[in-house]
Amino acid sequence: MSPARGPVHSAITVAPQQIVRVGDRLRDNGDTATAATAYRAALLQEPRNPIVLLRLGDSLRQIGEYREAASIYDALLRVEPRNIDGMRGLASALIVLNDAARARDILQAALALNDQDTRLYSALGVAHDRLGEHEHAQAYYRAGLRIRPGDLTLRGNFALSLILAGRGQEGLQLMRQVAGEPAATEINRQSLALAETLVADRDAMKAAAASPPMPAMAAVIPSPPPPSADQAATTTGATINAATSGLLFQLKQPPLRRSVETQPSSAQPDAPKVTAIAPAANGARNVDARFQVQFGALDSEANAQRHWQSIAGRLPADFATYAPGIYRVEAGTGAAIFRLRTEPLPSRADAERLCAALKERNVNCFVVRADPGSQAALTRQREPAANIG
Repeated sequence: MSPARGPVHSAITVAPQQIVRVGDRLRDNGDTATAATAYRAALLQEPRNPIVLLRLGDSLRQIGEYREAASIYDALLRVEPRNIDGMRGLASALIVLNDAARARDILQAALALNDQDTRLYSALGVAHDRLGEHEHAQAYYRAGLRIRPGDLTLRGNFALSLILAGRGQEGLQLMRQVAGEPAATEINRQSLALAETLVADRDAMKAAAASPPMPAMAAVIPSPPPPSADQAATTTGATINAATSGLLFQLKQPPLRRSVETQPSSAQPDAPKVTAIAPAANGARNVDARFQVQFGALDSEANAQRHWQSIAGRLPADFATYAPGIYRVEAGTGAAIFRLRTEPLPSRADAERLCAALKERNVNCFVVRADPGSQAALTRQREPAANIG
């Protein structure tokens, strides 16, 4: 007769989907920090799950962990390079981390995938405001408002941009209209208070022009709306089984150790690596040029070439011999972006004149400073750019 055995205790394994549901409940009840810990736990089991990566990136951004959020969004874009929500989230984090130029390029690539997403127009406007390019910012706000005329985020950011550009009373009037709307949020009301201060204090406005205010940053990608009273009651009263209850207790403890893949670095992010792909044939003529006209950031070299061909026939006569510069930009995400620009031009005035003429021909563009090393690359490689039919 075999001896009696005691009870057998087996470890309880909680599926990643169940952990994500717990994280969603915590997030919906306002406990975003603990929700982030839940998403980290799910990510340990499925490190390439795009849903988990997006949830974790969004929650980290909402609690102010922008650098770690950026690393998570980067991981997401290595899995799904065309994930628009991931691109928008990464750009929003980069704006706060003072890398508005890279954010602008990412958002342009996202806009090429979906030109009806007004959140992209708003984010692009904020990126340009961060760079001090207020006219370009306002063009994006207007474009978004043509799609959704009543969008409070677009209208509020547009108002702040007008103020930063020196059109204080016009911007303040618009901001008051936004803050007075029934659907106005606390961010809109905070932005009104800021706008009144900026208009009243010219010195403060000049200082803010160098670094646009945070309310516009917060409005780039609005946080998920809080649950209604009915939703909150349903979520709070939801029954969580024994395994989930144990998990919830663990989530309240100190954060889990992060995987190597998603461990954020305490160092500043590396500058994007810029490589000239198809420099202009005439690159040697503007040795000291410092400005370029940028037409967009595309998701492939072939698309950049095609976009150039759609533009080339609309160049003014005195710029007709200019050729494109296509630059591959990557910063460790594994998903490169291809900037489409002119070759460097002799002066900002020349670049502004070309861009203005192209806008009259319905070509979107803006003036940028040439990337470090781009002129050297252009003068080294003088053969004609590839011609894709």
